[in-house]
Amino acid sequence: MPHDYTCKIPVKHTLGAHCPTCQDDDSERIIKARWGGKAEPDIVYNLFFDPTSASDWTNFLKGWTPALLYAAVFIHQRPYVRFNALASTPVSATNPGTKRCELGDLLVVFTDTPALRRVAALFQAKMSTGTWPPTTPNPAQWELYTTWPTFSYNPNSPYPAPGRQYRTLPFKGSDDPSGQYLKLTAPASGVAAAVDASEAFPRHAFIVWSRVINRLLNGAAGRDFSWTRTAARNDWDELIWDLLDYTWHQAKPGFPAGGAPNRGVGAYLLAHRGIIDSTDGHGPSDFPAPNEDSGWGIPVIHIIRE
Repeated sequence: MPHDYTCKIPVKHTLGAHCPTCQDDDSERIIKARWGGKAEPDIVYNLFFDPTSASDWTNFLKGWTPALLYAAVFIHQRPYVRFNALASTPVSATNPGTKRCELGDLLVVFTDTPALRRVAALFQAKMSTGTWPPTTPNPAQWELYTTWPTFSYNPNSPYPAPGRQYRTLPFKGSDDPSGQYLKLTAPASGVAAAVDASEAFPRHAFIVWSRVINRLLNGAAGRDFSWTRTAARNDWDELIWDLLDYTWHQAKPGFPAGGAPNRGVGAYLLAHRGIIDSTDGHGPSDFPAPNEDSGWGIPVIHIIRE
């Protein structure tokens, strides 16, 4: 049954009445106040992972009913994948693939503890000044999100690595809410900073960030994945747990001691309450992302209902 994430602010609205307007206003206020940077990684960091921003989003979600927790882990990596066009021979050990791109710039996970349910959505961040569809300068990203062919990745660090992984997701781009585009609108004369998101295909319609969160919580965005690593049922489950595992390794390489990179250690990430910033407040500009395979992981926002 869908959750009714309502507003607790009785000043503007009746207590308990559904209040998307209040949520939108608060979300837009945070985005305007915390915007910073020119490139997508810097903007995403400043909006969602900077300590002040994280505090804002924490307070933002406390005002929803039921109340939600905000946790996040920021690392600056490049989760590259390789693939061939959907109609051609899938990638394999003997067919390494002709196309390459980053899997995403942001992973958002929702954990509904009472329901024992987890949902995940991947986001590619793009500046609003580009064209739609965003096929330049990297058409492979658009092809990945609209077709989802079999793809591979090789997280070579931290040691020991599991070797190249091959994933065939249980859906195609035409019916896929798991991969979305995050449109970043920079402030300018007469234009306020804004963050909107849309499914890539086929019905792209950008909606404001607070509505994206609401859709994620109610199953209209993202896809469910297994509650634990050992319960993984398909390659979507395996992919999300790989991202969680390796993100945790990059952010906390010594925890658990001697455990990296065991499968399922991403559970520590999902159990963490708070913000982990591997750049120690500097942001991604001071830490160039590694090349393909030298590191793997993704910035993670974790929204939690306990």
